[in-house]
Amino acid sequence: MSTVVSEILSNLLIINTILAIFVIIMERRNPRNTWLWIMILVLMPGVGFLFYLWLGRDFNKRKMFRAKGELDARHKNFIQNEILNHKKNSQIPHKYQSIMDMLLKNSKSGIDCNNTVEPILDGGEFFDRLIADILDAKKYVYIQTYIMKSDNISGRLMDALIKKAKEGLDVKLLSDGMGARLFKKKDIKRLRENGVDVEIFFPFFLSFISPRINFRNHRKIFVIDGEIGYVGGFNVGDEYIDGGKEFDYWRDAAVRIRGASVNKLQLRFEMDFRFAAGSRNVEFHEPSDKSNKIYGDILVQIVTSGPDGQWPSVKDGILKMINSAKKSIYIETPYFIPDDSVLESLRVAALSGVDIKVMLPYKGDHIFVFWANLAFAGELLKAGAKFYYYNAGFNHAKVMIIDEDMLTVGTANMDERSFILNFEANAFIYDEKTAKLFVDKFKKDILDHSSELTPELYAKRNIWVKIKENVSRLFSPLL
Repeated sequence: MSTVVSEILSNLLIINTILAIFVIIMERRNPRNTWLWIMILVLMPGVGFLFYLWLGRDFNKRKMFRAKGELDARHKNFIQNEILNHKKNSQIPHKYQSIMDMLLKNSKSGIDCNNTVEPILDGGEFFDRLIADILDAKKYVYIQTYIMKSDNISGRLMDALIKKAKEGLDVKLLSDGMGARLFKKKDIKRLRENGVDVEIFFPFFLSFISPRINFRNHRKIFVIDGEIGYVGGFNVGDEYIDGGKEFDYWRDAAVRIRGASVNKLQLRFEMDFRFAAGSRNVEFHEPSDKSNKIYGDILVQIVTSGPDGQWPSVKDGILKMINSAKKSIYIETPYFIPDDSVLESLRVAALSGVDIKVMLPYKGDHIFVFWANLAFAGELLKAGAKFYYYNAGFNHAKVMIIDEDMLTVGTANMDERSFILNFEANAFIYDEKTAKLFVDKFKKDILDHSSELTPELYAKRNIWVKIKENVSRLFSPLL
């Protein structure tokens, strides 16, 4: 018996060694992530192997997304013309030119000048406006959300979608497999039976079990008639209105766009929906022609990124913004787990005298994330950055504003998962008036609803807090 056990343990050790070598040689990972997985494999024989298969393995990402890349390329051809027109656009201020050029080159993100933009910072307002826009729709409604639950607000949304589908409109709904685990099958069936075209992106075959669990479509895109588009942090669930059982309130951020950039949101939706639909032929309405309509004069770039892209475009945009800041950087994010490049850029900016303020939720929705947030905050406190805890509920907003005249708002958190693994969508907005609306709310929340994490308070944390910080930071690439 002891010989059998010994052989099993020996084989496990061999498997771990082979897998560790495979990770080092074959997987082109960030070195920090590589050593983290090697540590897990060595310290958790057998179990670590299964854990790696569940969360660590890419399952031939390049092959998985080849078809998606080819499909996306066919639908992005029209953007090539915008690359030529972009240089000739006299409306683009010089101070924004380098950021726009970079985003144009690394993600083919065209710049649109003909937009109006409205911030929406409250869940009740968001869903009231969205459902009203849906009920006013004349042609089509396209909705993409990471989380879709079966609850009160989803019931209101589904009733509106079914109503428009019965009126003969083209109504489509896309949700992520991870985020749709609490979206009941009977609700999906009801939608489909009433004319709503529903797809699930990378569906799970069992709860929490999927070979593609790492690749989450975290985008939230809402398009109505090609005239109105929303992008931001709001998913579909009651907690986005009232905070749910855990929080007193849910603070979030989105923008409602009317104008040329809505076509870019629609294009992104179409590409994701076609991929989720597989071989099934899916028809879409053509984006509306906005060349003869005047909506406004706000410059907007819709930037999307994901594991299927050549570059981490949203992260690159955030990095470029940080490095371009002259006076201030204001950040709202629920998950402050930046990779080394973003962390170093923020540190250098703080040491250069840029006013950096970061607002985090006081109570996190994931305990390890809270302690990881604290660890990274502590490092930047030393460089002069200021951190604040939002105390009025959970702050889920994903916003960064530089110099109070440019911002990005969307679906991407300030963490490695959003930068590398998730499919994300952000609006980069070059407009002082819009930035000021977000700045005013940011400063008011700091004044009325936040407490500062000072260097003195951080220095007083006990040994147990330091241990939790260090452990959480060690595992931050997996969070």
